[in-house]
Amino acid sequence: MANALFAYFANRTRAAMRRQAISLAYVLVGAVFALFALAGLFAALFFALEPGYGPMRASLIVAAVAFLLTLLATAPLWLPRRRPPPPPDPTLAELLALASKGNPGAAPSKLAIVGVIAALALGLLASRKSEAER
Repeated sequence: MANALFAYFANRTRAAMRRQAISLAYVLVGAVFALFALAGLFAALFFALEPGYGPMRASLIVAAVAFLLTLLATAPLWLPRRRPPPPPDPTLAELLALASKGNPGAAPSKLAIVGVIAALALGLLASRKSEAER
């Protein structure tokens, strides 16, 4: 039974890897063609600017355009990200609400015991945090 399960999952894994490899091949071919198209656009820009600015200035303009496009393309990598604020620590009321939702038929005395245990746990955590900050 275990061998049959192993063979089943191995076949499924091979098929998934084959699909990913084919997708990767298409992406790589598309990237090569995109690079050729971009090189053609830069060559066209150079030949359009060359009669008016000369070869040296036209090549500097094309290089500056390429550099600005590089900065724009890599901006998400080097710009600082805004991180969402951390979620607030759960309060005793939220913990009790979760405990009562998890066990709707619980007696009030059991909820009170859960509340006392939760309060003790939160108190211990708070005292450890304050000791660590000192």
